[in-house]
Amino acid sequence: MPAPQADRGENLFLTEFALAPAEHDSLRKTIHSSHPTDFVRDEFLSSSRNFPSGAGFRQAESRKLSPTSENFHRAALVTVNVGYVADSHPHILLEKTMKKLIRSILALALLGAAFSTATFASSMFLVQGIAGRDRASATDPAYPVDVLLNDEVCYVHGMAFATIVGPLTFEPGTYNLKVSIANTLAPCSNTPLIDKDVTIDPRSDVSAVFALTDDGTPTLLTFTNDFTPVAAGMSRILLAQAANAPPVEVTFQNTATGKSYSYTVDRGGLLDVNLPAGRYTVAVTQGTTTVVAATPLELFAQAATLLYTTGEASNNSVTLETRIVRDVL
Repeated sequence: MPAPQADRGENLFLTEFALAPAEHDSLRKTIHSSHPTDFVRDEFLSSSRNFPSGAGFRQAESRKLSPTSENFHRAALVTVNVGYVADSHPHILLEKTMKKLIRSILALALLGAAFSTATFASSMFLVQGIAGRDRASATDPAYPVDVLLNDEVCYVHGMAFATIVGPLTFEPGTYNLKVSIANTLAPCSNTPLIDKDVTIDPRSDVSAVFALTDDGTPTLLTFTNDFTPVAAGMSRILLAQAANAPPVEVTFQNTATGKSYSYTVDRGGLLDVNLPAGRYTVAVTQGTTTVVAATPLELFAQAATLLYTTGEASNNSVTLETRIVRDVL
C-alpha cells in the first residue's frame, strides 16, 4: 500500500511486525537517534485507540497481528512520521534500513524459538509403582505420595499407586527427586522415602518408576525410552519391568491373526520391540503362574506404547500400566 502523503511533502511510513519488548525498545532508540524529528507511536493489541488527527497524521485503527510466540513476543504497530521537505528523499534510505532491521529481528526471533524447542526437548514420565499393601498390611493400598523436584517445586501431590504423570519437560541436566508419603495440608513436607538424582540427556525421554527392592526399601528405577521413528504400519512396545519379581514372560497375541510374540524380561529391564500395528492381548506370567491376566491392548501405527509392570509378585499386587505416545515419526 503506498504511503499516504501528509502536509509539506511529509511521508507516513507504516510497518507491521511482531517484536519482543526489548527489541521494540531498541528499535525506538535507533529511530530516534538517527532521526530526532521522527514521531513514533505504538498501538498494542490491548488498545483500540485511533491516532490523533492533524497535519502529518491520519486516522488509523489498530489491527490485530499474530504474535510470533505468546510467551516471548507481542504484536505492535509502529508508525513513523518522517518530516522532510517535498523535494528530498532520505526517507528511501530509512525505509531500506528499516526493512533490513525487521528481517534481522524476525530471523533472530525464529532462531530463538527453534533454540527454545531444542533446549526443552528432554522429558520424563513419573510412575508410582509402590502398592501400599507391599509396605504393610494396614497401609492404604493406593499409597499416595508427593514428589519434590530440586528442593524447589512440589510438582505432584497425592500420586497414587499405578499412576503415570507426564511427560515433564526439562533442559538437559541432572535433577533431584524426593518422594515422600503424601501430606495434603503440607505437600512434600514429610521425610523422603526416595532421594535420588536423575540425569536427562539432550533430546531424550526417561521413565522414573518408584519401586521396592527385594527387602522392601523404596527405590527409583529409570528407563530410557526409544522415540526414534517407527516405520509405517508398525508400532513400538517399551515395557519397563519394575515389579519386584523374578524374570517374567510377556506374551502379546494378535487377535486378528492369532500370532503370538513372547519375551522374557528381567527385573529392571526394558523390552524394546516393534510389532505390526493392530489389536492384541498382553499377559505376564512366571512359569505356569499368571502374574497379569490377558488384557486387551491396541497398538497404533507409528506410535509407542509405554508399559510398566509394577507391584510385588509375592503379594499378588503386580499391575500393568499403559501410556500411548502417538506420531513417533
